[in-house]
Amino acid sequence: MIKKPGFEQPLIFTCVTSDADAASAQISASLGAEVAAKFGPPDASPLSIHAYADAATLIGGVNGAMHWRWLYVRHFWVMEGWRGRGVGRRLLVDAEAQSRARGCVGVYLDTFDPAAAGFYEGCGFNRVGEIEDFPPGHQRIFLSKALI
Repeated sequence: MIKKPGFEQPLIFTCVTSDADAASAQISASLGAEVAAKFGPPDASPLSIHAYADAATLIGGVNGAMHWRWLYVRHFWVMEGWRGRGVGRRLLVDAEAQSRARGCVGVYLDTFDPAAAGFYEGCGFNRVGEIEDFPPGHQRIFLSKALI
């Protein structure tokens, strides 16, 4: 227990393994309000680009969120049999074009796969950081690309 000077009762700490409780929601909202007050509202909006081989066969896509004039690519996937055929590059080109049209100045993403990092670098992204041994035995690679 930690006693803060001037307080009669000790602080209570709890551990919750779900983010679906009221305290977790309050923490998220409180931090969001502080960040918005300091840096302005994020003006967050989702952006997804989908690629189909035909009307029903999804072969790839990008899921992301635009905030503070940057697109964060949360998910980027191309079906294995379609890789190396320009689908991924086209998805990125379209995501960049949609981002520019909405006033974004850059795109950022991360990957665990060195080959994927090489692909992104070949598309004009720059490696801006990495975390070693995350996941164990590998690294998490962070990349960004300016759109202006």
